[in-house]
Amino acid sequence: MTVTKHVIQRFQERITDEPPEVVQHFIESDLKHSTHLYRLNHIEKRISNGVIYVLDCTKETNPVVLTLYLA
Repeated sequence: MTVTKHVIQRFQERITDEPPEVVQHFIESDLKHSTHLYRLNHIEKRISNGVIYVLDCTKETNPVVLTLYLA
C-alpha cells in the first residue's frame, strides 16, 4: 500500500499534527479495519473512524491512498 504525501498532509490538517511516519502507520492500520463503501472502475472508497479514504486500486497488489475526508 502506498500512502501519498497529500493524504498525510490532509490527515495532519484535519485530525492531528503527528509526524508523517506516525500518520502513515495509523492510516495503514485504520484501512485494515475499514468498511468498504463502493468501488467504481479502479477507485474505491472506504470508511473507518469517521474518515473516508479514497484509494486507487489499479494495481491490486499495491493500492494507492489518494486522499481522505471526514464523514
